[in-house]
Amino acid sequence: YGLVGSEMCIRDRQSLGPAALPALASALAASDAGARELATQAVARIGTPAAVPLLAARLSDPAVTVQRVAAAALETQATPEIVGALSQALSSPDPLVYGAVSRAFLHLGAQAVLPLIARLGSGDPRVALVVTDALTAVGPPAVPALAEALRSSNAFTREWAAVALGELGRPGLPA
Repeated sequence: YGLVGSEMCIRDRQSLGPAALPALASALAASDAGARELATQAVARIGTPAAVPLLAARLSDPAVTVQRVAAAALETQATPEIVGALSQALSSPDPLVYGAVSRAFLHLGAQAVLPLIARLGSGDPRVALVVTDALTAVGPPAVPALAEALRSSNAFTREWAAVALGELGRPGLPA
C-alpha cells in the first residue's frame, strides 16, 4: 500500500462523515507522519464537534506538519473543552502553529480570556506577545481580567498585562 494506499483509504473513510471518526482516530496514531497528516486533514474536513478533541490531541504531534493541519482546523472549530491543548500549543516554535492557535483563541472570544491571562507569565516573551495580541483582539471583555493581572505577584504577568491594556486603551478601566 504505502502512503498512496493510505491516502486512498483515509479519503474513503472521510467520505463517510462523522461515522468515520473512530477509524480515523486509529490512523491518527500511525507511526508514519504522512499518514497522521492525511488522517488529521480528513478529521478536519469532517468538522463536527466530535472531531475537535481528536484535532486538539494532534497539536502535540511530533511532526510539525501534523500540528499545522490541526492548528489551522482549530482556528474555526475550537471549543472551551480544548483550551488546555491550545494553551500549550502557544509555546510551539513554529509560527504557523502558534499563529493559528492564537486565532483559535479569538474564535473562543471572552471564554479564552482567563486561559490566555494564565499564559502571560510564562517567561517566554514570544508567547507573551502572541497572548497579548490575542487578548487585545478579544477587546473589552479582556479588560477586567487584565486589570486584575496587574496585581499578580509575577512581574512578567504584570508587564504584559500593562502592555495589553495600553493597546486596548482605557475603556472599562475604573478611574
